[in-house]
Amino acid sequence: MTDTAMNIQRDARVHARDGEVGRVKHAVVDPQTKEVTDLVVCDGNSEWLIPMSTVERVDGDRITLRADRAAVASGMSYNRDHYQDIDGEQARDESARRAVQGGAPLLDADDNQIEVGAPSGQPAPAARNTAPSRPPTAPPPNGGQSVSRLQLREEELRARKEKVQAGTATLRTEVVEEQRTLDVPLRHEEAVIERHAVTARPADGPIVADGETIRVPLMEEHAILEKETVVTGEVEIDTRTVQDTERLSGVVRREELEVEEKGDVRRAGGTNERNRPDHR
Repeated sequence: MTDTAMNIQRDARVHARDGEVGRVKHAVVDPQTKEVTDLVVCDGNSEWLIPMSTVERVDGDRITLRADRAAVASGMSYNRDHYQDIDGEQARDESARRAVQGGAPLLDADDNQIEVGAPSGQPAPAARNTAPSRPPTAPPPNGGQSVSRLQLREEELRARKEKVQAGTATLRTEVVEEQRTLDVPLRHEEAVIERHAVTARPADGPIVADGETIRVPLMEEHAILEKETVVTGEVEIDTRTVQDTERLSGVVRREELEVEEKGDVRRAGGTNERNRPDHR
């Protein structure tokens, strides 16, 4: 807790170490010590009690906690039926008392904000009168006697989901060698020699001593093996979301009331609304 007074505004944004958790809707005040014990924070769906001991600092309409969102979500839920409303003037009238438990005393309050101070080792400034005067409130039904309160608490199970990597699907190609045979038709030229009888006629020239030679080239086709890479198919991979149900179980604790009476103790029946903690 900081050593200076903090002004906490209604609907102030509350940020944990890893992100925003909600907005301030109420403040819980101990009716005996006048300490602000908890802030009621709402995320739009649920409301939690966040102890003032987790508040690290207040900057205008931003409150920073010294906890992460998981710790906040695992805290106690807020049940309005367990608390008693007080108006702004009553809160200001009672804020002149000093906290005695070493927490954050309520210094001042109105409809939209509260001011809490340093731990009880430091003096509390006088409350500001920031609201118009109202008729005095009626005396408490118990004649002004102090009321002692004991909170009954219990733990609740909550599930928080987070995404983790469950596995990896990998596609890869593998090179496989195989022997293939390719039949290629080839052509080649052969010499065809034919002799024909002709009618005698004068020759083009005399007979030479070495004779006469004629050369005719013979052609043929040769096969040359080449390779070409072609696409023979395609494979696609995608993901889809499948919903399963997982059952979680855990051990929770709760507090039950045990009354031990010694001597002449008289117990009154019924439920007294003043036995509930105050909230703003």
